[in-house]
Amino acid sequence: MKKKRIGAASKGKRRLIDAQELDRWMTGISHEFRTPLNSILTLSDLILAGGEETTRSEINEFMTMIHADGLRILRLLEKMILSIDIESGNAFFDPKPVSLAEVFGQVVESMSSLANGREVKMGIGKNAVVMADEAKLRTLASELLENAFFHGTPGAPISISSRTAGNKIEICLANTVSAEYKADPGKVFGKFIQGNEGDLTAKPPGIGVGLTLCREICEAMGGGIVCARPTKTKWVAKASIPKAG
Repeated sequence: MKKKRIGAASKGKRRLIDAQELDRWMTGISHEFRTPLNSILTLSDLILAGGEETTRSEINEFMTMIHADGLRILRLLEKMILSIDIESGNAFFDPKPVSLAEVFGQVVESMSSLANGREVKMGIGKNAVVMADEAKLRTLASELLENAFFHGTPGAPISISSRTAGNKIEICLANTVSAEYKADPGKVFGKFIQGNEGDLTAKPPGIGVGLTLCREICEAMGGGIVCARPTKTKWVAKASIPKAG
C-alpha cells in the first residue's frame, strides 16, 4: 500500500481556524508550556541552590520530575506539528503490518515516569497485528495513555486490551475517573475540545489537540474511535484499526 496524504486539506476541504478557536488553542498552549517550564526552572533552582544540604534522594526525585516535564513539552511540540501537518494536508500515512502489543508495550514503558504509581494492565494479544503507520500508531497510544494518566484516579489501574471485530481489531483502554470529572465522551474528539471542558480547576487543562489527533489517525488508517462512560467513575476509549493481511 502506498503512502497517502491525510487531513482535511488533502480532500479539498481546507478551512481557516476562526478567531475563537485560535484564542482557545493559544490559551491552552500557553498554559501547557508555562506549567512544565516553571516546574523545570523551580526544581533546577532547588538543586543548584541546595548545595551539600540537598540529599541524593532529593536530587533523584527532582531529576525524575524534570525529566517527566521535559517529555511533556516534547510531546506537546510533536502533536502541535502533526496537527498542523494534518490541517494543511501535509501529513502522510505509510501503512505496514504492526504489532499492537509491541507498540503499546513500548509506549507504556516510555511513559512510566508519568504513571505516578498507576499500574497499566496489558491485555493485547500477541497476534493482534494491524495495517497501520507505526509512528502515527505510537502517537495514538501516547495520547490515549497520557490522557488516562492525567485524568484518572490516583492509584487506580488502567487496562488496555484488544479483540477482533470483523476485519478490524479494537483496542480498548479503560480508565477510572472521579465522579466529578466533567468530560463529555461524545465531544472529546472534536476540534480544540478539551477533555475536561468546563472544569477550570482541572490540571492540566489540555489544548484540545491530542484526542482530535487520535480521531484523525484512526480515520486515516481506515478505522475510528469512540468514547463511552458506562458508569460515573469509568471511562472507556475504543479505537478500531484494520487487521493486517
